[in-house]
Amino acid sequence: GLYPDFVFSLSVDKVQSILGKYFYR
Repeated sequence: GLYPDFVFSLSVDKVQSILGKYFYR
């Protein structure tokens, strides 16, 4: 479960970055 959790964290990070760019424009 360590590797999938790590990938999931990266995915969440990317999603938050994209959402941040969208909402703070």
